Amino acid sequence: MSEGAVGLEATISAIKRHLDAEEFEAVLPLCSKAAEQRPGAQEIRRCRIFALVNLSRWSDALQACDKEQGKDAEAVSFEKAYCLYRLNRFQEALNALAKGGAGEAQRARLEAQVRYRMGDYESCAGMYEKLFANDPEEVGLLVNAAASYVSSGKARQAYILLKDREELLDSSYELCFNLACALIEEAKLGEAQERLHKAKELCVAELVQAEEVAEEDTESIEVHEELAAIHVQLGCVLQRRGQ
Repeated sequence: MSEGAVGLEATISAIKRHLDAEEFEAVLPLCSKAAEQRPGAQEIRRCRIFALVNLSRWSDALQACDKEQGKDAEAVSFEKAYCLYRLNRFQEALNALAKGGAGEAQRARLEAQVRYRMGDYESCAGMYEKLFANDPEEVGLLVNAAASYVSSGKARQAYILLKDREELLDSSYELCFNLACALIEEAKLGEAQERLHKAKELCVAELVQAEEVAEEDTESIEVHEELAAIHVQLGCVLQRRGQ
C-alpha cells in the first residue's frame, strides 16, 4: 500500500472516530485533508455536510449541498431540504424533498414539519396521522397530528383522534393538553378542565423525574416554562366557566 493510501486511510479512520464521538468540529479539517488526498470522493463531502448540519451551520451546509451535481446532488437532497427548512425557505425545502434522498418516512416527517411552519395545518395533520398509523410506538406523531388538527380549526377531528386512547392519554401530558384544546374549541369546558389538570399532573411528574427535584421542592416546578401553556388554558377555561 502506498504512503498516500496509508495516509488517506488514517484520515478516514479519524473522521469516523470523531463522527462516532459526535466531535463534529474536529471532523471538518479532516474532511478538507481527505478531500486533498482523494479529490472527488463523494463520501468525504457527505461527511462534511453531515458535520455542518450537526453544528447547525445551515448556510455552509446548504452551500456544500449546492456544489453537488447529478446523482450526487440527489443523494444529499434531504440534507439540502433540511437546511432550507431551518433557514425558513419552506417552498424551496419542499422542492428539494420532491427530488428524493433519505427514506420515505424520513422525508414525510420533514415535509410535515415544513407544512406546519407554512401554516398548511390540515395537510400536516393528515401526514402525521398516517405516520403514526405506520409507527404507533412514536406517540409524538400523534401529538403533532392532534395539534395540527386544532391549529387547522378542525378541533372535532382532533377530539375523534384522541378520545378513545386512554392508555396513551394517561402517559402523555402533551396528548392530554391537545385533547383539552380540542375540547375547549368544542365548548366542552368541564371535560377540558379535567384534561388540563391531568396534563399538569403528568407534566409535573415528568419534570420532577427529569430534573431530579426533591419532593419537598416540587412547588418550584410551578413556574417551569413547560407548564406555562397549561396554566394559560386553565385560566381561560376557568374564566369562561365563571370560576
